[in-house]
Amino acid sequence: MSYFEAFTSNTLAAGGNQTVFHPVGEQVGRVFYRVFAGGTYRYSLLFSDVIDSTFADGSISRAGDTCGGFTLTRLAMGVCDTLESSPSLQPITVGGVSSYTLKSGETVATDPLVITAAAGQYLCIEIGFYGHTVPCHAETQIPVFVKRDNAWIPSCEVPLPSMVGCDRPVKHRVAYWGDSITQGIGVEPNSYRHWNALVSERLGRENSYWNLGLGFGRAMDAALDGSWLRKACTAEAVVLCFGVNDMGRRTAQQICEDLTAAVTALQAAGCRVLLQTVPPFEYSPEARERWQQVNRYLRTVLRHRADAFFDVETALGSDPKRYGGHPNEEGCRVWAEGILKPLGKLLENLDK
Repeated sequence: MSYFEAFTSNTLAAGGNQTVFHPVGEQVGRVFYRVFAGGTYRYSLLFSDVIDSTFADGSISRAGDTCGGFTLTRLAMGVCDTLESSPSLQPITVGGVSSYTLKSGETVATDPLVITAAAGQYLCIEIGFYGHTVPCHAETQIPVFVKRDNAWIPSCEVPLPSMVGCDRPVKHRVAYWGDSITQGIGVEPNSYRHWNALVSERLGRENSYWNLGLGFGRAMDAALDGSWLRKACTAEAVVLCFGVNDMGRRTAQQICEDLTAAVTALQAAGCRVLLQTVPPFEYSPEARERWQQVNRYLRTVLRHRADAFFDVETALGSDPKRYGGHPNEEGCRVWAEGILKPLGKLLENLDK
């Protein structure tokens, strides 16, 4: 049985390898994930040596880059109610050992650990690591710390799990795949008020939801036959939203081709796809013209190839100043209310 047949996401926080950093010596970090569905389950964490999306201008890391291998020196996990709590941590092993070195390009799952946690509590995961090049989520919106002189200091420079998985039985597995807007930038960090967290809460806990949003993510990254696409292909339903970061880098035709390729690849893997138009943003005049051309293609052509469709631009309006380029809490509420019906219907159709 594969990892994704046994385990499914149990947090609404975004996860994935966005870029890299270069630690000096062995370090220890902690990350706090809010639990989505409470209960007693076997948890397994998924770690990867591969970078999912291109970061910034691509000079630091690009989609598909490998880190060359790094070592998880120790792993432990516990449950707490607040960030100030001192959780009792249980050790986690990989292949029966406490320290594990990932090979270049490898993805590995930890051995299952039984954890009891209520919805809304935090899973505190402690991660010891070293390596010349280590993946991280530079723009993560959840609490991450490293230990310095016996104090926990906020820092994104920790290799985070790509999935916080558990063996909770679910009706359907949903993935949200996109850039920083899907990730949740725009609302208060650690608030879990981004648009896909809100709609997931409305849809309920009979399903699982995996947020694959990463800042700077592009349609051209999504179209690659890489680790990011392969993760998305493990879901039954994928909610797709790309294009903002492509507008200043690609022609309208190229963006349309990349989005078409991503939809085609997902459907070939057996996924149902909910396609969205590209959200409003503070584009240059040239990029704004491309944005309009791409959205026209999505509305008139690609929507008919997708399994469901939601027009984000119509819901939020074309002025990025209304809710912010990265939608604020009010914009995310409008988005969630608008997409609830088409996503709910798509999930209903999975049963047919």
